[in-house]
Amino acid sequence: MSEFENWDADEEKAVPTIPQGTYDGEITKATVQKDHLLVSITLGGNSGVLSDGTSSVDGSAVFFRLYFPKPGDEDQMSGKLTKREWKVNNIIAFAKQFGLPAGSAEFVEAINSGELLATPVTVQMTLEEWKGQIQERVSKLTPQ
Repeated sequence: MSEFENWDADEEKAVPTIPQGTYDGEITKATVQKDHLLVSITLGGNSGVLSDGTSSVDGSAVFFRLYFPKPGDEDQMSGKLTKREWKVNNIIAFAKQFGLPAGSAEFVEAINSGELLATPVTVQMTLEEWKGQIQERVSKLTPQ
């Protein structure tokens, strides 16, 4: 006999999403991953509810990714720039906005030492469809 509780196909429930818009939050974690910076933000001080109509936006965790250049990016175009140039420009713009050093070693050291932690931020949320599912995306992250 199985040791799990049965379920029905009609029990599927959509994951509530944060409506598109601008929200206040705070950086709660920033980690350097293999190919990107991952910034975790907890939303707070906002009014509004998730798409389910009842859950508060405040307390929601959202994530911002800033991708690092990788070998081969210099050979691929992204608009008028190579992928490498585009990624480096985004990193330098982010570093300037948040008062971080822009060189790769110093940037990583600043992230690893926790310089972004507890930074109040403004988050621009957008919704996008991906593989038939609605996904939240932090399209813009700025310090307050």
